[in-house]
Amino acid sequence: MFAPSGASVRISSEGRRALVQGYEAALDRAVRSRHSDRKVSMRRLMLEEARALAWHMRAPADRPFQPQVQDY
Repeated sequence: MFAPSGASVRISSEGRRALVQGYEAALDRAVRSRHSDRKVSMRRLMLEEARALAWHMRAPADRPFQPQVQDY
């Protein structure tokens, strides 16, 4: 999957495919959201985080932003 190329390392097509599949699998994992207090996918959680930050940017005093903290 990885091959040295001079002073760097190159990833093969197979390696890229595995990397993307692993990332997609991680995004489908369910976690509890601090924003909605529901179990949601990581993909959905990123959307909730973006929306919460946008609301905070529009009205910082009214909507304090508290980011999601993953405690593994």
